Amino acid sequence: MCRCYSKVLELDRKLHTIDYFNSKINRDTNALKGEIIMDTIDELVLKKMVQDTINLEVSGFHWKSYGRGATIYYVDKLSIVPIGCEMSGVDDLDILVFGETKHITKRYYIKERKAEILSFEERIMIQELLVKWLSEKGLKHDIVVGQ
Repeated sequence: MCRCYSKVLELDRKLHTIDYFNSKINRDTNALKGEIIMDTIDELVLKKMVQDTINLEVSGFHWKSYGRGATIYYVDKLSIVPIGCEMSGVDDLDILVFGETKHITKRYYIKERKAEILSFEERIMIQELLVKWLSEKGLKHDIVVGQ
C-alpha cells in the first residue's frame, strides 16, 4: 500500500468519517448484484464530487481544475464518471488525461451513494466522447481510443 493511501486511511480512522464495518458488509452483500457500495476510496471520490458541485441535470463533460491538476466529470443519467487529468509540461500536448480504459472504471451515483463498474464497451464509448469533446475545445491530448 502506498504511503499516500495509508495516510488517507489513517486520517479517516482518526476523524471517524467512514463506517468501515457497515461499508464492508454492504460491499459483501451487494457483490452478487454487480454493485459496489462505497469503499474508502469511493467515499473520498464521492466527497470530492459533492465539493465540486457537479450539476447532475446537465449531461456531458464538466471541467473542474485545481491548479495544475483537474478532473473531467462525465455526467449521464444522474451518474458521474470522474476522469483525472493535469496540465502538460510539453509543447505538443495541452493536457495529459488519464483517459485509458484502465482508468475509466466506475460510474458513481451520488444520491444513492453507490458505485458500479463500467463495462468495457461503456468505457470505450466514454473515451470516444471524451476525445470528441477535447477536440471541440481545441485541446491537444494524449488519449488513444481503444487503449
